[in-house]
Amino acid sequence: GSGRYRSYAGVIEKSSGFLYSMAEEIILLSKLEIGEYPLPVEEICMEETVRQIISVFFRPAKEKEISIRFEKSGEVSKIRLNLAALKICLSNLIENAIKYSPPKNCVRVNLLCREEKTVVLKIKDSGPGVPKEEMESIFKKFYRGRNVKDKTKGSGLGLYITKTLVERMGGTIRVFNGNRVGCCFEIT
Repeated sequence: GSGRYRSYAGVIEKSSGFLYSMAEEIILLSKLEIGEYPLPVEEICMEETVRQIISVFFRPAKEKEISIRFEKSGEVSKIRLNLAALKICLSNLIENAIKYSPPKNCVRVNLLCREEKTVVLKIKDSGPGVPKEEMESIFKKFYRGRNVKDKTKGSGLGLYITKTLVERMGGTIRVFNGNRVGCCFEIT
């Protein structure tokens, strides 16, 4: 719905082509799929960008009594990416983590530097996790998991757009379940 985008429109208004409605989501998608969404790259300070996006979600998280914890390991140098695309991906994942975590829980965002020019971002929630048989499907267009479909609103496009943008920037995204609860999305 439009509300979920309005909440972080402020941070993103300077980024070209940010989505704030279902219609825009569909338009972006069609452009991505026919290769008409250009992703010009620039030197980006990852830590600054991640912190900026997290700060946008403090209020919606607080309303659910959810805290967002940021941790980084290693020195993360600047990396060449498309800023608007990175913000869309991060916003989608952090927003999902808040949406699926039960109240009074914590969403963790980890940024780590593996080697020169390889950065790993992990977003962990305390939600119901992803059933094994759905692991392959959650990045598909319009897919909505069985255990969340009735409880939360969504278009089934957020993860598909996120995966498409991550891959267009030369990255990979995967998901796995936590030891006891929740799941973790990892972008490399």
